[in-house]
Amino acid sequence: MFRPELTLDQKISRASAAKNMIKNGDKYTIGVAYGDSQRFRFEDNGTISLYHQSEKANIPNTVLAWSCMSTINSTISRVDGRLNSAKYSNLLENHVLPLREQTSSNMIQYVHDWFPVHHSAAMKKFYSENRNDLILLDWPWCLAT
Repeated sequence: MFRPELTLDQKISRASAAKNMIKNGDKYTIGVAYGDSQRFRFEDNGTISLYHQSEKANIPNTVLAWSCMSTINSTISRVDGRLNSAKYSNLLENHVLPLREQTSSNMIQYVHDWFPVHHSAAMKKFYSENRNDLILLDWPWCLAT
C-alpha cells in the first residue's frame, strides 16, 4: 500500500464529497481541467513505484510526470528535473489554456493542489496575467486527506 489506511472520519468525508460530486456532476466536469504531478522511481530489478519523498534535490532513477484531465482533452508530459514555476507555467500555457477555446465561456476552470510551485510569486503573476482565460478552483480538500 502506498498510503496509510483511511480513518473512519476520512472515509465519511470522502463518501459525502463523492455524493456531492455525483449530484452536481456538471459543476465538476464541464469546462473543468484537473492537473497533478507524480514522480516515479525505477528500481534496478525493473520495479516501478511511486516516489513520495522530498523533491528538494535531483533524485536518481526517477521521472516526474505531469498530467491534465478534462472532458475536453487529457495529456501527460514528462518534466525533466524538478518542477519549478517556469516549467509549470509552460505546462499550463501549452496544455491547459488551449482548452478554453472549446468552452462556451472561453475560460477554463483549473483545479490543482497545494504544491508550493503552484502558489509561487511567479505563478501568481501568471494567474493574474491569464485571469480572463483561467479560473482557479480549490482542490477538494475533503478528497485529499
